[in-house]
Amino acid sequence: MRLLTKLELDKLIRRKYLLLGGLLLLGYSSFMFFSCCMNSSPTFPVETADGVEVTGRAAALYNKSVYEQYAGELTDEAVAHVLDDFVDLRDAHGEHSFNWPVIYDNFSIFRAADQADRERSEYGYISVADAGVLSFHSPLVFSFDYTWQTAFNILFNSNVVFAIFLLIVLAPVFSEEYSSGAANVILSTRYGKSKVIQAKFTAAFLIAAISAVIFCVVILLACGAYFAGFEGWNADIQTQFMSNQSQIPIRMNNLQFFLVVMLFYWLSAVGTAVLACCCSALCKKSLIALIMSGVLYFLPYFPMKLGGVLGEWMFIFPIWSAKAQWVLRTAEHKLVNLLPLSCEMPVWIVIFTLIFTVVSFLITCKSFSEYQGT
Repeated sequence: MRLLTKLELDKLIRRKYLLLGGLLLLGYSSFMFFSCCMNSSPTFPVETADGVEVTGRAAALYNKSVYEQYAGELTDEAVAHVLDDFVDLRDAHGEHSFNWPVIYDNFSIFRAADQADRERSEYGYISVADAGVLSFHSPLVFSFDYTWQTAFNILFNSNVVFAIFLLIVLAPVFSEEYSSGAANVILSTRYGKSKVIQAKFTAAFLIAAISAVIFCVVILLACGAYFAGFEGWNADIQTQFMSNQSQIPIRMNNLQFFLVVMLFYWLSAVGTAVLACCCSALCKKSLIALIMSGVLYFLPYFPMKLGGVLGEWMFIFPIWSAKAQWVLRTAEHKLVNLLPLSCEMPVWIVIFTLIFTVVSFLITCKSFSEYQGT
């Protein structure tokens, strides 16, 4: 079985489809990387303490050094420390003549101007408890964590292209055997209707699972290289104000959330691979298999846009299950209220993926084993 799986892996890797899909994924992820990095607020022009204006990566590194002067627990006292320094800086340079370090912009949500209805702390600023920041049993931890925040943004916006990469690579796994005439030879062998099918399925699973992990890790490493490190790994995701992560009602630091994102990418990749295998077994041409699997992959996109209970159930499908930021937001309420968990949706995603894998495998076995070519 291991030898058959290795053979099928070699066949998939050597085909031109892997190169085609890889180039597509590389091009899009590179575009997203530079777009997210260049449009990240720490890279905007900022004036250093020496009066020199820097931008791009130099600005990010300067913002990082300023941020780390304040990093720690998010308390009313910490907020006052940051904003008092901002007032001093503004008074020294004037309201409109200085490009402020990004931490002062981030903490502007605690400024009391025009927010008279909010609870004030003893320091005169909006209290952390009434600033729209989620609270837990102990204070949140904040730090310069744009390595992680940028990686989350890229992965959030790249799941569909990653799925297309898998569909391109795996579309020929069975259909290529039909078009090349090899299917009849395979099915006439001792293990053609059993172990060969299992080996193809296993090879597709391995490519999807390994690719998902590698993709997530490479994106994180690239962001770490740009922002010069992985500081902020222990900072809470809820301190990334105004981001997709800020309102997730489950407390996690950036490292924990990255592992969760990678898990959801992995589950989505497995579901996508299973779909590709099933369509490949049903279609006699790789292009038709690619189109069919693509249509089925995108089908749950539209009900999601309708919202409501039906829309939330679309999270179980691969096109949405990779978006961990949205999946975990379902913890704000119980969708079904059957499980003793704060967030049920990940469990339903796992259950659906298992059922979908079994059903698709049975359909694939039946379709391929019953093929009678000319």
